[in-house]
Amino acid sequence: MNIYIWNKYTPDGQAVNITQNRFGEIVERDFDISKNGDVIFACKHPPDGVKKGVYLIPHTEFLKAEPRATLVALSANQPSWLPDGEKVAFVEHHKVYVQTIATGKRVIFDIIGNYPTVSPDGRYMVVGRSFFGSVNQIEIYSLTTLRLIDKIEPTHYVFPTDFKWSPDGAHVVLTRLVGREHYAFPFDRRTRKFRTQVEFLDQGIFDNPIVTYDWTHVGAYPVEPTDRLTTLWGKIKQ
Repeated sequence: MNIYIWNKYTPDGQAVNITQNRFGEIVERDFDISKNGDVIFACKHPPDGVKKGVYLIPHTEFLKAEPRATLVALSANQPSWLPDGEKVAFVEHHKVYVQTIATGKRVIFDIIGNYPTVSPDGRYMVVGRSFFGSVNQIEIYSLTTLRLIDKIEPTHYVFPTDFKWSPDGAHVVLTRLVGREHYAFPFDRRTRKFRTQVEFLDQGIFDNPIVTYDWTHVGAYPVEPTDRLTTLWGKIKQ
């Protein structure tokens, strides 16, 4: 599988293939795009002459004849961007790292984890903790202290293929490999604890399961803003 990009600069609105069969098969969980439009991906089964690891393709390369990919982390996989678009989390030799792209500086979490995913405010990271070869514990870490702040053991939700935070940081959604089921775990940012209720998101759609998804970012744009200078000026004119 290749990675394709659509944006307002692509010719005639067509998708641009930025990997061009150069990195073998790239699976759905092993790539991510930053707020700046830069793409990272994991090359797990490289062809001859290509190293295994996490690669970066900056958005400035997309329209070139052969977009240049830079190796960021050798033998790493499961990459995801932090919200700042400057750091990336990934797994290397079963350890979780956060690396600054520009400097190569790393922070290591001394745990055996999978699918590290950082909250929208950049304060927390969710990790699937592995025991005896399968993920059966979900943990939340503080990126300020690098310490564990909460965990849950959803024993019947093992073998996830993905974690995603909701845009408001109030839920962590787990995608389960078997059946491609999706479960939302509420996270209380005030107490920094998981709440007990779990929401099953696939109720009633078993005939057409959701294979993969992403969140949309929806903002409200009122015709006349309230409690702002523009509104006050309008009142003055009246």
